[in-house]
Amino acid sequence: QALGSRKLAGPVAAARTPLLLTLSDWDPFAQPLRDWICEQVAGEHPGLFGCIPGGLNYAFQMDRISLFLDGFDEMRSDRRCEALQQISAEHSVPIILSSRPGQLEECLSLGDFEWWPRITLEPVKAEDGRAYLLTDQKPTKVATWEKVCSAWASGDAILGGALETPLMLNLARRSFAAE
Repeated sequence: QALGSRKLAGPVAAARTPLLLTLSDWDPFAQPLRDWICEQVAGEHPGLFGCIPGGLNYAFQMDRISLFLDGFDEMRSDRRCEALQQISAEHSVPIILSSRPGQLEECLSLGDFEWWPRITLEPVKAEDGRAYLLTDQKPTKVATWEKVCSAWASGDAILGGALETPLMLNLARRSFAAE
């Protein structure tokens, strides 16, 4: 209903709907990208575009979706370059592709992908993580977070591995803030 209401409201309210899809099981040799996307959305979110005449195809045509494709690096290696070719050929919607750098670079070096903008996420340094974890922290939590940060700064590899991504750092802070 929300998507139908947006359409009726006109261009001001016609924002893109973000779709997060995991690429790991996609076989680009067996199924074109758009067909796979439609199948995934129909399976995972069956009512999402059902209220709009033309459904997901209409959303593609009217530039009403943004694709966030995750797990490129988790695809079978023999499928990655074909997948990248198909993703690159999809010009109708904005696409963000996430991958570990090594697996993506293999395919990028084989084609004309120099125009692709890239963002490389680096691991969060212990001192930056400490600043984030302690900002606006409840006074009763500061001592606990100081112990965590001290262990991280001392080289605790398990802790560092768990907290070196912005996502995990944010989840840790939010999870323990509720206590």
